[in-house]
Amino acid sequence: MTSAGLRRAGRFSDGWLGSFLTPAEAGEAREQIQAAAAEAGREIEEDHFGISLGVGPITPETVAAVQRRRPGVDPATLAATTWDEARRKIEGYVDAGLSKFVVRPAVPANGGGLPEFIDDFVTHMKPLEN
Repeated sequence: MTSAGLRRAGRFSDGWLGSFLTPAEAGEAREQIQAAAAEAGREIEEDHFGISLGVGPITPETVAAVQRRRPGVDPATLAATTWDEARRKIEGYVDAGLSKFVVRPAVPANGGGLPEFIDDFVTHMKPLEN
């Protein structure tokens, strides 16, 4: 998202859900949004910032999706290939001030992959729920 978009989010939104950002980038975006909200005489509640995080193998489709949105950025910095890595990335996002997470397959779960993804999600991510 551009700085102009982040400023608009601060002026007009009730929250923000980013994607294809590292924890540090997401934290900087949150700060820009909060600053814009303050300038507009508004406040966005602290727990209204989140990120969409893909989990799964880095496939050619993943690389293509990242390159369309973030040319030159290593897809491994924006997606998690394992559930342990997803947990570590989420901890980084929490440290950056985010509290909402959309955890999704890194690539479309065509065929029978979605039930397994959901089972793995429950096993590995449910303990992080607060």
